Amino acid sequence: MSPILIILIAVIITGIIVALVLFSTRRYHRRFNALVQHLKATRKGWSCSGTVEDFDYTITFSPQDPNLLLKLHHSFDHSIKIVPENLTHRLGKRTGLVDEVQSGDEAFDQSFFLDGDNSQFVADFVANELRRRHIKGIFDTHPGIAELQIRPDGLQVTLFPCYLKQTEMEATVIRALLMRLVGICEAQQRSVSIPSTVYVPRTIEANRFTKMIIISAIANMALGLGLLLYGITAYRPMETLIFSHGLYGGIPLGLLAAGGIIAAFRGRPYALRSIGITSLLAIAGSIMLVMGSMLVYNGGADPKPAKEHIVTVLDKIKTKGKSPSFKLEISSWHTDRKSEIITVSQTEFAAVRNEGRMWIRVGNGALGYPWIHSYGVLGKRR
Repeated sequence: MSPILIILIAVIITGIIVALVLFSTRRYHRRFNALVQHLKATRKGWSCSGTVEDFDYTITFSPQDPNLLLKLHHSFDHSIKIVPENLTHRLGKRTGLVDEVQSGDEAFDQSFFLDGDNSQFVADFVANELRRRHIKGIFDTHPGIAELQIRPDGLQVTLFPCYLKQTEMEATVIRALLMRLVGICEAQQRSVSIPSTVYVPRTIEANRFTKMIIISAIANMALGLGLLLYGITAYRPMETLIFSHGLYGGIPLGLLAAGGIIAAFRGRPYALRSIGITSLLAIAGSIMLVMGSMLVYNGGADPKPAKEHIVTVLDKIKTKGKSPSFKLEISSWHTDRKSEIITVSQTEFAAVRNEGRMWIRVGNGALGYPWIHSYGVLGKRR
């Protein structure tokens, strides 16, 4: 494949990515504007503000990494972070490495992990049964919430990833979350009526889909890297031409994989950062996969046995740096070339001398790329 064609394909893929980014930004703009209108809030850029039950709130949307930050302004003496309890938290508590204030409600304590800057404030905060119900309701209302933060200037939750396709439903969910936050603030004074909400299992499915795509890209990268390292170690090529041809074959495959990832993420709650990282992993993994496969096949499927040649060491070359490489210029067994350059181990580099003799076994390669089977100082075999 010619370099011009590769550049053309890269330009087309880049244009598609830019078009999708611009389309997504316009789509988010319309949906966020509709959401603001449903909430009857005041918009300023990607933020809006309003009042609910005499509490001021701010909602900020991030189109680059689509999430919706809800903040209810209220003063507190200290800070608390409440997250769903996971295996790491449980192991930390059982080993004594982590201390946590318990509310006395066994179900609540098993479901949530509390991390605060004042243990007495945390204890008093979760001692109220109605407040615990509102905290649980926060996480039950939307599965895209990772944590609830209580700060000196208010409470806040982040919906990630956020899906604003059905703004009526999302407005209902967000209004319910705001009322839950109000309920947490006013739990000791009065009971707040919480509107009925719609659970959004589609977000969980999208999370699993996103993870599956990212895991596949990482697996492709790991497999490609493994094949490349094994191929270089076991079937070391005599020249770098095989890497150039592998690059020409790997880039189109990688761009095709990246285009598939972009198409797969369309219409789902995704993050542009996730798309970029996953696409880069797919491109890099595809290049390594092609190079590694070519190296392994070229040496492993070589139909002819490697031939042994006796050569003379013409020069010893050691590169500078913290991790130097050791190269030898040796006389060539080809009639049309005077010398060959090979990379050797530090041991063999030290053992051989200029004008010294060494043996080297070279295979022709199943794909036609010569590769080094083995080598050593003359008189020694390994």
